[in-house]
Amino acid sequence: PSGTRYLIAHASNTLYRTDFSAAAVVLGSVTAAASINSIPAFGNRYFADGVRVPWYWDGSSTATLVSASGAQAPICTYMALKDARVFCANIPVEGRSRVRISSTGGAGYWVVPADVSAVDNTPNTFDFAPDDGDSIQCLATTPWGVFVGKRYSSWMIKGTGNLSYEL
Repeated sequence: PSGTRYLIAHASNTLYRTDFSAAAVVLGSVTAAASINSIPAFGNRYFADGVRVPWYWDGSSTATLVSASGAQAPICTYMALKDARVFCANIPVEGRSRVRISSTGGAGYWVVPADVSAVDNTPNTFDFAPDDGDSIQCLATTPWGVFVGKRYSSWMIKGTGNLSYEL
């Protein structure tokens, strides 16, 4: 976050960071069996594990990802950043085939409005073959859009906002 390079390591149920100038520092505890997914965005490092609400490290402390109104980001397994929006995928309480997208310019805005197709800069939600019995296994930013991978199918989210998204 400050321009200093850090190594972030996950060992057992602990997440560490180090810049190799001193001993590693604990960033937080995580579920031992969970895979950690992480993205840099908006001056922070964001983490998702599919078990708890995503959290972030701002270079000095960690906190749960909550909007100014108090709404939490969705619990998700995978995160990606594209066009100043955070993409959150494989959401256990909503659907393992779901991708939610934050509004532009921040990671704390997730409430999808009723008129989502008429407003470009608002959060959105997409479901990818939710009845196929498969879950999202990969979410990755590419030059062409955001890749959504399932075991037996793959998808691409193209566009920069609600008025231009194509699947």
